[in-house]
Amino acid sequence: GRDSRQRLGQEGMVEILARQLGAGLTGEALLDSTVTEVRALNGGELTDDLAVLLLDRG
Repeated sequence: GRDSRQRLGQEGMVEILARQLGAGLTGEALLDSTVTEVRALNGGELTDDLAVLLLDRG
């Protein structure tokens, strides 16, 4: 988060993903939107590595 003492955590990521999924986003659009929101919450580029895994039951 903007306050360096706060971390997004698992709950925060779940909330972001739930909101994105509720908006109908899937696949790469879901990933792009989620990473964009996390960067915005961070106040800019992330200072650590980012790994993302997308599983889809199609």
